[in-house]
Amino acid sequence: MSVALHTALKPVMGTHAIIVPGANGEFTVTMMAWEDGAFTIPLTDNSVVTVEDTIYISIIVPDVVADSFSVNVIRIYASATPGSSAIQYDLLTDGCPAEGLSHGLMGVTQNGNSFEALFAMKVFKISGSELVYLSADVSICNGTCEKDCSVRSFAPKSGTTDIATVSMALFAEKTAQYSSSTFDRFSLPFTMGSLLLSLLFVKLV
Repeated sequence: MSVALHTALKPVMGTHAIIVPGANGEFTVTMMAWEDGAFTIPLTDNSVVTVEDTIYISIIVPDVVADSFSVNVIRIYASATPGSSAIQYDLLTDGCPAEGLSHGLMGVTQNGNSFEALFAMKVFKISGSELVYLSADVSICNGTCEKDCSVRSFAPKSGTTDIATVSMALFAEKTAQYSSSTFDRFSLPFTMGSLLLSLLFVKLV
């Protein structure tokens, strides 16, 4: 999968340091949203998707040695506002799709076994808000740390790094009337606010 972009886009960027046992150097973690399951058409500030459409999320460290380390996305969650004090709705927990209210919104294509983690997500709206912030808790593990989601286990993986959080946002193009449920699933145009691309610089020491 190539992450090269051939159009003028406005990236949203953030940095964070992660300590990885036994590694040296500084790698870049890239989080992006895509229109297609082949991860070839990036969503941009000109892209429009509607509630219940499926978009695709990649979190990639292109320079990591795949035989030694893997990208491990532990949690993905949504909120109506940025920051740790906001109400958070889990989409992915312990590397697996969340149960409960948000069940069925997030699917795992691969996670914990490569230099990239890939996901499919149904577009949704949080009632009362014109935007949805998506955040991911990311670490890099030694070797592989792929999760068997048919067996729920919350034991920590050995040899994993500290956790870094990277975020991006979906913006509503226009408002409409909604039900009182937390997640509205009506057809509502959404645009991707600026480029849904977050760069996370990972320091390995």
